Amino acid sequence: MSKSNKNKPIQLLSPENYIRQKARNLPIYECKVNIGWERDKMAQVLVARSHANGNISLCFYLVDLGCLGVKDTFFQFNIKSVEYSELLERFDDEMSMKVISYELAHNIVYGGVQFAEEFGFKPHKDFTSVTRFMLEEDADDIELIEIKLGGKDGNPWYVNSGHESETRAKQILSQLEKTAGKGNYNYILRVEEEDLEEEEDRDNEFSEFMLDKMKVEFLTLMKKKINKLSPVEKSKLIHLSNDIYTEICNETQVYDYIDGWENEYDIEITTEYTNEFIGVDENFVVTAKQIDLIDEILSLFGENDKKAKKKLIELEKQIGKTSLIAFMELELLKFSSIKDFKAKLADYSLIYPNCSLIKMMSHLEEFINKKDADLIQYMPDSDFIFKGRSSVTEYEMTRYLTAKFVIITKFEDINLTQAFYLHLDDLTLSEEAHETIKGIASILRLTLLTNYFENH
Repeated sequence: MSKSNKNKPIQLLSPENYIRQKARNLPIYECKVNIGWERDKMAQVLVARSHANGNISLCFYLVDLGCLGVKDTFFQFNIKSVEYSELLERFDDEMSMKVISYELAHNIVYGGVQFAEEFGFKPHKDFTSVTRFMLEEDADDIELIEIKLGGKDGNPWYVNSGHESETRAKQILSQLEKTAGKGNYNYILRVEEEDLEEEEDRDNEFSEFMLDKMKVEFLTLMKKKINKLSPVEKSKLIHLSNDIYTEICNETQVYDYIDGWENEYDIEITTEYTNEFIGVDENFVVTAKQIDLIDEILSLFGENDKKAKKKLIELEKQIGKTSLIAFMELELLKFSSIKDFKAKLADYSLIYPNCSLIKMMSHLEEFINKKDADLIQYMPDSDFIFKGRSSVTEYEMTRYLTAKFVIITKFEDINLTQAFYLHLDDLTLSEEAHETIKGIASILRLTLLTNYFENH
């Protein structure tokens, strides 16, 4: 064993990353669904897998087979068999469940997802980012089982039993009008009070604590430094914050904000470093080694600035002074000399007026020194930042979204912050980029939530 690896600490995966990377290697323990799911068009599916230590990980999927697909989902990771039994008992108090084959569970979930997507409805964000990985890939080797979807006529059948607000219900009907067409869907906007209460009770299963109890647990965890929390505690803190935001936010306001951003990102996002991004002529040939060097420098920022500076000098010798080189220089100055950084930023903003990265940097610098009354003027706008661009790199978009989230949290508007956080799931980004933005956003949300509790 080499000396460099001998004392290297073992990196523990978070529960989310374990599920993403390894859950499919675990054997199926059992699968269950609520009795009456075919009649009600509402399936509550449980898929559990067993670990070598005897513990169990599970995912729960609330699937609307009439219209919306996966409406809600959550997971429990590596819990003891006793805890698993207790969880099932709580479920049984609310609904009767029966054991089914994995193949049937798979077809129910993915049948609902695919039917909903035909009409423009995406599955719950946690399904996309985590819980779908508890299921096998939806490939041809999975036995195909016919699931009756939609209403009796096979058209979408939307029932609002209290899960969605009136505003959200109207948005769903508007979507159906566009995608299914007038007369090609059915809906019920109100149900009997008794049924509504039953639905609300089921929804409460997704949050084990009342708001006051969640608040106490959240603030207790936040008293510790986040970097000193264990992976389990970090996961718990994130889940608590998600539940709390759901409880305290006004759903109507949240979706109104999201609707306002609907057309903001009608621009192609590429993972390649284009000549436009690098700041060289379109006929300039950028080599694979130079691309690797750019990648290395960007990854070194904040980790090893001394090495990044050496690599930057090397890159500049090869491609000359470009807008990207200028941006990288500014990134290094930010951490070494604020005075030099501000002076260079002013110069480079004039020399490279169309460089999106320098624009964002200048935008944030101006914003930092403004009073609350001026905040709205500094809300980043993609049309301004990416003016004249037909495509942008994923790195640019990641920086833009991060900068925008920083400014949004300064408004101290819980609904606005929640809206943008949820809106991030609608954007087409790689999993790595998505995790980067969500990681930063999660920290900012935690800070805002702490401030909110201190003032309420």
